[in-house]
Amino acid sequence: MKPYKKYSKNYIKSSWWKKRRKQKLEKENYICQRCGGEASMVHHNDFSMLYNEPDNHLEALCRDCHDIQFEDKIQASTDLRWFKRALKGQL
Repeated sequence: MKPYKKYSKNYIKSSWWKKRRKQKLEKENYICQRCGGEASMVHHNDFSMLYNEPDNHLEALCRDCHDIQFEDKIQASTDLRWFKRALKGQL
């Protein structure tokens, strides 16, 4: 099972996550760790320790940087699928 499959709506809505999210945002003074803007979101860089995330698994981000993070993942996934098809001569 892929690690992100464990990352469910129940987890995001849990009181534990809300507390942990707030701790990370406060630790970073609500400053986006990428652009220096106002952070309002916390991104998981690693899903291996859900419910026990160390700070280095989390990143305080503004909405724009968080959205870019997911756009990059989608593009990387698309590029990888294209590359695999090219290797198999399916293009």
